[in-house]
Amino acid sequence: MRPPSLPLKRNLKVLICPDKFKGTLDSRAAARAMALGVQEHFAPEAVELYLRPLADGGEGSLNVLSELRPELLREESLLHDPAGRLRPVAWLCKQDQFFLESALVIGLELPGVREIPLLDRSTAGIGEWIVALPEQARVSIFLGGSGTSDGGFGIARAIGFRFLDRKGQEVTHLRGLPAAVRVLAPTSGPRDQRYVFYSDVQSPLLGPRGAAHLYGPQKGADASEVRLLESCIAHQATLLCECVGEDRHSAVPGLGAAGGLALPLLYLRGSQSSFESGIGFFLEMAELPQLLAGPPDLVLTGEGRTDRGSAEGKLIAGVYEAWRKSGPGESRFLVVSGQLQDRSVVQDALPLARLFDTIDLVGPPGDWPIAGPEAEDRLRRATRAALHRSAPDREPGVSTDP
Repeated sequence: MRPPSLPLKRNLKVLICPDKFKGTLDSRAAARAMALGVQEHFAPEAVELYLRPLADGGEGSLNVLSELRPELLREESLLHDPAGRLRPVAWLCKQDQFFLESALVIGLELPGVREIPLLDRSTAGIGEWIVALPEQARVSIFLGGSGTSDGGFGIARAIGFRFLDRKGQEVTHLRGLPAAVRVLAPTSGPRDQRYVFYSDVQSPLLGPRGAAHLYGPQKGADASEVRLLESCIAHQATLLCECVGEDRHSAVPGLGAAGGLALPLLYLRGSQSSFESGIGFFLEMAELPQLLAGPPDLVLTGEGRTDRGSAEGKLIAGVYEAWRKSGPGESRFLVVSGQLQDRSVVQDALPLARLFDTIDLVGPPGDWPIAGPEAEDRLRRATRAALHRSAPDREPGVSTDP
């Protein structure tokens, strides 16, 4: 089915809702650059612009949430990163609500993290943050972009779980976890907290699509390390079950996200946990269903790289599905990304969309990724060129210069 052309009328309603362009632009800067491209293609007075920068629970989530909910206060704590180095980490709060982006604490792209073997990276920093929160806190954690796969062992120790070997000595490192024979539950610390983990990963904790096997290689683990990680995470889960006398993890979809870091929090006394869609959360926060109800004449989105993963449930696909369900009629859906790969796969998943990338539209940038004003200018020009290519039957007076 051929996507419809843009309607020929003035006062076009344009919804701009990109993800980040990873390593290049955050979603707010991307939305601004796209808006300039739209205004250059159509006369500024001919369009109504609605900018809704988005995230999916990965890097950049906290900044997007801060913009969508300006009443949230920004705080900062010194927390340990995966390599054990203290760094300042921002988080958001209001009354008993607390929001943390795990990538800011244990992210794979933090300086020096890739240089540390995956088995030596720890989630302890997130546990340190949790310990400092009040009882009965409502805690939201965005899981995307993590650089760890310890099954939350670092968190477990930080919140007070003690793993003991046969001699009663405490196991303090993930590599030593196979020697542990029992776990002692925390005698103090956080309790009666409510955790919501935001991710669109449905992977279980263990198995071929679990935390170690599916994501370990992406974070730098070789085959032998993956096997050891799987064994350590499975053993930790068994010990936690024995500690509380109940299996709370086996039937939890999505627990494999972020290296299974949520595991020990399922076993914390009085706690409640749930996994929810990161994309769904941000679509609701940005009121996209209401904005799409019109519908707008044009929906414009994009990301740093659109590929097979985008088609399988990342932000671009989430925005597209919300648009499709709104009954778009003559509305148009355009994707302008830094790079477009697996074009046929993405087009099959988003059949009514028009797909463009900056390399096709304005040429290779030289060094990729680029950042700052050069990246914004490139996206501005690419947006203008995409509109030129996708709507040849323009109304009089609209710019035709790509």
